[in-house]
Amino acid sequence: MRSRCDRCLGLLLLAIGCTAEPRWLGWPESDAGALVLAYQDGQGLYAVAFPRRSGDRIELEVPGLERGTALWALSYAQPLGELGLPEGRLENSRPEACGARPLPSDGEAYQAQIDEASSQWLPLTEWPPALRDFHFAGPCVCPVLEVERVLALGQGTLQFGITDRPGKLLLLDREARTLHDLDADGRGPSRASVGAGGLTALERAGETWVTSGRGIQLGRLPGELRTLLPAADVGVSADLAPGRPGEVWVSTSSAVIGRISEDRGFEPVFRWDGPTGAIYGVIIAGQSGQLWATVTYEPFLFELSQEDGRLLRRIPITLDDRSITALADLPGLGVVIATDRGRFFVYDGTNILDLAELPTTLAALRIVPTPFGFLTFNKSGGIASYSPGTGLCDGGPAFAQHRFSDGALLDGRPVLVGVDSQGQASAFFLR
Repeated sequence: MRSRCDRCLGLLLLAIGCTAEPRWLGWPESDAGALVLAYQDGQGLYAVAFPRRSGDRIELEVPGLERGTALWALSYAQPLGELGLPEGRLENSRPEACGARPLPSDGEAYQAQIDEASSQWLPLTEWPPALRDFHFAGPCVCPVLEVERVLALGQGTLQFGITDRPGKLLLLDREARTLHDLDADGRGPSRASVGAGGLTALERAGETWVTSGRGIQLGRLPGELRTLLPAADVGVSADLAPGRPGEVWVSTSSAVIGRISEDRGFEPVFRWDGPTGAIYGVIIAGQSGQLWATVTYEPFLFELSQEDGRLLRRIPITLDDRSITALADLPGLGVVIATDRGRFFVYDGTNILDLAELPTTLAALRIVPTPFGFLTFNKSGGIASYSPGTGLCDGGPAFAQHRFSDGALLDGRPVLVGVDSQGQASAFFLR
């Protein structure tokens, strides 16, 4: 057993090595309400917090402590409760982790050298760096997120497209079948009329690409959209991702991924020939110039070349869920994968890892990047937030009043669209 801290009879007992006789070391001479004892081993700082009571005697068993090791003590006038320190082992934590806390800074520092001779505590004028930099795992509390409704957008079911214009978002009204600009001042007039069906839109270098029941359309707005490829020729297209100038990548209802341009039309480059029943999935542009794609009902993440669509890797995902519903390549996390049962995985460049799970089994339909991690929307319009420190947190009371359908970043700030408590389509800033 590496170490154990229990309250029992004895002063401070140090067992040095596996066969050495126990050693006794008294408390530092101070009027303390609490004491933190620590030493550094190959795994970092090992720290234990004790309450200090009159006549108190505590045993600390440390069979791995080497001779010559510096043992540190921090003596505090306040009791543990006032310091916010738990009694016992203080688990090491990354400083950025949720609930991570440094040691209270007003402790008097002492050091004793563990050796054959009699050891005694010597006061220190400043803390050793190992104590100063140490963070322990405190309780992690989900952040309280709030939304501020900034725009009333009338009626409609709203979602965002992809745009490269700074300070603008591309907004699709699925019911009115129209395309609008959205900025901090409001929704602009209709820029285009689009067809019914599954709508996606992508705007790049002045060209606007739209998929709908009409097929794949292209235009320079506010001019007319023209159909490059009828739906009968390509099937229902599911998603768009940017390619080289003048072209976009498309996934189709027949599990085909291809690129389309005004000059060459549609060029299939990847077809999933797995079991029947596989249909379109999601396709996104990655952070490092590749494409990431999934095929519904098939547990794989595909990495494709953004230059020519070559399959670079087929990465298996072990899951019982029926389908993958959303993808996002997020800085600091990797490729986040959401499923129709509310589970999240992440591909870190080497492995597929479990990341989080919604409290319900509702499908996660969107992954929206945020400065702290991401937001996700489920099938019923609920919302949750994720950060590496907190894990997945329910949106809370502020979000229960509304039903959200999509989100995007506007100048680095999350913007959500959905229906407010009065049934009115609205845009909200996250704060």
